[in-house]
Amino acid sequence: MSNRRDFLRRCGALAAGTALGVTPSLSAQGTVLEGIDISQWQGTVNFATVASSGIQFIICKATEGMTFTDPKFTTNWPAIKANNMVRGAYHYGRPNTDPIAQARHFYRTVKPSSGDLPCVLDIEATDGQTPAQVRYWIQRFCQELRQRMGKPPMIYCGYYFWRDNAGNSPYNYNCPLWMPRWGVSNPFPLPSAWTNWTMWQYTATGSVPGITGNVDLDQFNGPMSALNAMKMP
Repeated sequence: MSNRRDFLRRCGALAAGTALGVTPSLSAQGTVLEGIDISQWQGTVNFATVASSGIQFIICKATEGMTFTDPKFTTNWPAIKANNMVRGAYHYGRPNTDPIAQARHFYRTVKPSSGDLPCVLDIEATDGQTPAQVRYWIQRFCQELRQRMGKPPMIYCGYYFWRDNAGNSPYNYNCPLWMPRWGVSNPFPLPSAWTNWTMWQYTATGSVPGITGNVDLDQFNGPMSALNAMKMP
């Protein structure tokens, strides 16, 4: 995701380096799946090598704001599928501009199809908006995506951001939670709208074969059958 250092400071988390296979103590009951999220900052990715390392899903940045498209998206998006990994895409939300226009820009860019994960809203910036305004922006963005996809998007949001900057809504709009919390043994506490997590980003400084430099490491809370059930029909 964007603005990592500032996000780390706000969350008070410790971004410890983590290699694939050296995972934190899990709070999930049963199986978890390993994945990563990427953007232009990972440069050119060798997806075949990533797939052979045991990574089962990748979520890549697609868009930001009203018009920006990640320069690597058009390469990353088909390559993930071609290498038999489950793929998803995320939008970095900018609450100071129209949520409907942003959702439409995101959806038109990704064009999610059968077998893809639902689109993701990455919300970690206020752009000077009040918590009530950010809360309303999230609601409208998610409603628009749900109308277009036929199912709710996933929301990536930290505990403190949801509490202090996004209105601390008790409602999650039926959106699964992707929880960022680094350098700790479990992702709790969760934002107030959720009682459980669907994905957990547990470090921003991981290492995976096929990628040069740091990469975010993630876990899905469940077996492959549960991940498959999330996919677009």
